[in-house]
Amino acid sequence: MGSTTTTTGLFKKTPGRGFTLVEMMISLAVGSLLLAGAMSSIISLTQGSNSLMNYVDMNEESRRTLELFGRDVRGATDVTTMSDSEVVLTTTGPSKSEITVQYLYEADADTLYRNILSGGSVVASQVLLNNVDDLEIRYYTLRLNTASVPLEIKHIQVEAIMKQSSLKVDNTNHIISAQFMLRNKPVSGT
Repeated sequence: MGSTTTTTGLFKKTPGRGFTLVEMMISLAVGSLLLAGAMSSIISLTQGSNSLMNYVDMNEESRRTLELFGRDVRGATDVTTMSDSEVVLTTTGPSKSEITVQYLYEADADTLYRNILSGGSVVASQVLLNNVDDLEIRYYTLRLNTASVPLEIKHIQVEAIMKQSSLKVDNTNHIISAQFMLRNKPVSGT
């Protein structure tokens, strides 16, 4: 009994023998291409998932911050300090007593703080937002003109840009709050 050789296209097959070197090289090349495609898909899905989680975290932080800020502003009876990065309010605390609250954006730390003040000193501090690229506090009169002194303020608005990075991908969230009205604060005639 002799061995029989069958010819299929360019390659010769010998029964009972393995793949030829050319067949192995082609198989490895095709397998490598499939593996590279699968890896790039996995990396892309991972980056997308991390980006989504960044957006979820930033939205949750900003929502919580705006709820707290809105509650303090709506209950405020006075504004003692106003700037693009800081506002100090006299407002009603949880026990219906007056407290002084400072919202302070520190650009060097990329952080927005909520501080409870007593006698001008911080007695309690809470980090509200991290990774804040930019933040601006705007002040408006009763007639929605720009306020220039604390006595004129009847509405306050916060605008912020947050940025988080994950797997070399930057995610940016632009926050613009509604204008919160100081319901308990008397204002001048402007």
